[in-house]
Formats: sequence, C-alpha cells, structure tokens
Amino acid sequence: MPTPPRSTRPLRVLCGGLLWLGLSAAQAEVYRCGSSYQDSPCAGGRTVDVDDARSPEQRAEARERLQQEQARAKALATERHAQERTRRPATAPAGIPVRQPDDLDALPSDHPCARPTGKHPGKAKARVQCLNGLPVYKAQARPPGR
Repeated sequence: MPTPPRSTRPLRVLCGGLLWLGLSAAQAEVYRCGSSYQDSPCAGGRTVDVDDARSPEQRAEARERLQQEQARAKALATERHAQERTRRPATAPAGIPVRQPDDLDALPSDHPCARPTGKHPGKAKARVQCLNGLPVYKAQARPPGR
C-alpha cells in the first residue's frame, strides 16, 4: 500500500522563520558610544544608520578606482625599493659621515688604504682591510678581569 504524501507546510514554516531571523540579524542596529561603535546599546549612545545608500554603478566605480590606486601604490613601492637599492647613505648608522670613493682622489702615500707602488721587501706593510677607501680597524678584546 502506498504511503500518503506528507505535508511540507511545517518545513516551509521552519525555513521561513529561519530566513526571517537571519534577515533581522543582518539589520541589527549599530550604536555610537563615544568614539567607538558597537551592536549593543550603551549609556549616552545613539543609533547610527549604516545602510550603504550608493547605487550599484557608484559601488562598481569605487571598486575600479580602488584597484587603480592599489596598482599605482604597488608601482610606486617597487620604484622606491629600486631607488633604495642603488642609493648609498651619506652617513653610517652611527651618524658618522661617510666619504664616497670619488672624494678619495689623492690618498697620501702613508694612508693605510693606499696601494704600494713599489715592491720593496723592507717596506712591506701589514695588510689593512679597507671599506669604501677607508681603513677598518678592529678592537682587540681583553680577557675578563684585566
């Protein structure tokens, strides 16, 4: 014997009720309480209308403008990073001025970074490390307790 058809009315009522609850939650009121916004009322707070009154064309235009601005910002950041890689600082991190290599045209012969012109064995100097034409000196560490 075939089963009688079931009524779908209770299911439709349940779905309608859930839909109504979902829409009412989406339209919740927003309160401004001083300098913050929240979804629950507060003392001295007032309700704020948060509906987006823009037309679909205005929203599409705003999205397009946002994408253009983001692309421009990315291009500017890339350009700035390229410039920063090629630029040399005028001072070291400690604020000490750094002489650029083009400022070191004529080094005195006794300058530690000057290259010896002759190869006289008696005038051999200790090898000094140089950075940008300036000597790099290393401090000797003393053992603790001295």
